[in-house]
Amino acid sequence: MATIEEIITYAQNGQIESWIDTFLRAEGNNVLLADGLKKYPRYWLGPVQILLEKMTRCCGPEEGIEYRESSAVWSSRVEALVQHIRSDGQLPPFIVAYDKGILSVRDGNHRYGAYEKKGQKKH
Repeated sequence: MATIEEIITYAQNGQIESWIDTFLRAEGNNVLLADGLKKYPRYWLGPVQILLEKMTRCCGPEEGIEYRESSAVWSSRVEALVQHIRSDGQLPPFIVAYDKGILSVRDGNHRYGAYEKKGQKKH
């Protein structure tokens, strides 16, 4: 999986947008988001560490969430990531949108769930 060191290198070279696009089209498996991000100019900041409680997921099993999935699928994906973390695996950072005071996790909702399950406070 992508490492934070790799992302920092891209950011230092002014190429964070390029990394995000490449990540979403390959490892991130989120081509729809990658295409959507190209529709309007974006301003990128990062990577930065943020408290999980300051962010909001847009995907999950909860009623009324923007991108809803079954509890079984959610739990399975989150548990697989928890196991990856427990085996000293690293996870890519979230891709978060800021709009009207809200930090919405646009990519990384299952990773968020895994960190939350492990009791981690920051990502």
